[in-house]
Amino acid sequence: MVTVYTLPSCPGCMRTKAWLKIKEVEFDEVDLTADGKVYADIVIKKGFQTAPVVSVQRGDDEVWWAGHDVEKLGEYLDS
Repeated sequence: MVTVYTLPSCPGCMRTKAWLKIKEVEFDEVDLTADGKVYADIVIKKGFQTAPVVSVQRGDDEVWWAGHDVEKLGEYLDS
């Protein structure tokens, strides 16, 4: 399961979503501005300072990172 936490007009968010679509990876998108609690839980509590924030869960493992990171996208999602 892949979740991408985004901000409106965020270039990195747009690139990350485009990469996922090209690779035909299904993902959920959560707008960080839509809910202050989500923003606080994801950005503040986890210590991220940039968007997008990506969460990849495979089995019992969950990996989080912030920013458009093609290396991590490929490592965790490219099949």
